[in-house]
Amino acid sequence: MLQVLPSLLICLATVALAADGPLPAELAGEWRSPRARPPYDALYLHPDGTAYSVAVSDGLRNHGGKGTATYDAFRRTLTISFPADNKLLRFRYDEKAKRLQDVSRPSQSPYKRKSDKPPDLSVPPNAGE
Repeated sequence: MLQVLPSLLICLATVALAADGPLPAELAGEWRSPRARPPYDALYLHPDGTAYSVAVSDGLRNHGGKGTATYDAFRRTLTISFPADNKLLRFRYDEKAKRLQDVSRPSQSPYKRKSDKPPDLSVPPNAGE
């Protein structure tokens, strides 16, 4: 039993260290608040952890900010940090329902994934539309 304990502790430490990091594939993409039409909020999550929070009104994209996203698989929590605004957003990921729930607003309907690929924000909003 005592010989197994160090191996177990090393294994748990490895899992804890690996919990935060680049986003898993099932989180990358475009996530939207429940409204089907503008105005709505969107999260654009890239696999490398780059994140954008965007408010869309009147069919035009208004960039809310660029941040960095990390995912804690153990707690199933997505955290997005926006250093320019000194702001943090936290979401609980429901793996079964495939939804993100804003932890600070539990009564708000969860975000749903619209696409597994975030839009290319290097293209001007509504270009070619």
